[in-house]
Amino acid sequence: MNNLKLKGILDSQLTTSNLAFLSSVIENYGYQIEHVPYREIAKKLGMAHRNVCYHFEMLEKKGYLAIERTDARKFVFRINEEKLKGLFE
Repeated sequence: MNNLKLKGILDSQLTTSNLAFLSSVIENYGYQIEHVPYREIAKKLGMAHRNVCYHFEMLEKKGYLAIERTDARKFVFRINEEKLKGLFE
């Protein structure tokens, strides 16, 4: 994920903080996170859980992440690897 494509980033409409967050999530969890609470993700990434919620919502709106609710408090987060190809070489 080191070779970012400038045009892909501009077209993505992601902020630098969205990109940094996405990169951290992939480095720490890979492309799918199952049944890990927002607070646990936040703790591991050194962020407030509200910021984690915000970034997940923004990434979902822009199509880079799918959030599947499996239970009242359980989620599966899937990163759209196909869409990432436009950002990275």
